[in-house]
Amino acid sequence: VLSASDGAEAVALFERNRPQLVLMDALMPVMDGFEAARRIKELAGEALVPIIFLTSLTEGEGLARCLDAGGDDFVAKPYNQSVLAAKINAMNRLRLLQETVLQQRDLIARHHKYLLNEQRVAKAVFDQIAHSGCLSAPNIRYLQSPYALFNGDLL
Repeated sequence: VLSASDGAEAVALFERNRPQLVLMDALMPVMDGFEAARRIKELAGEALVPIIFLTSLTEGEGLARCLDAGGDDFVAKPYNQSVLAAKINAMNRLRLLQETVLQQRDLIARHHKYLLNEQRVAKAVFDQIAHSGCLSAPNIRYLQSPYALFNGDLL
């Protein structure tokens, strides 16, 4: 657990330590929680770093500002510890799901790149065979069927 006394310090701590979840007050000195949340979300990039505002704000407009600034949820002060723990657990599940999705995206991208390279090599091999005159030999029979992508099928 890391602790900051204001928004600017919270952003600096986030930049150095990259915590997985942020609990933040909306009203802080130096830099308020709204601006700190925006900067933290910007620093996090595509990684999901949930921000839960613990705030004394009660009117709808103030709470909406928390969410608009990049907060993922909020708990009004004084807060119930079991509700806060449940929200932290829910946000952690979302964070883990996001990590899984990003890992799967990267795996699919690597696999796609591998398949495209395989097709490129197969097409190059086929083109070498087809244009070397081998296909006109009397002992070779073949059927070539055109597809949108070269798929390596050759009979």
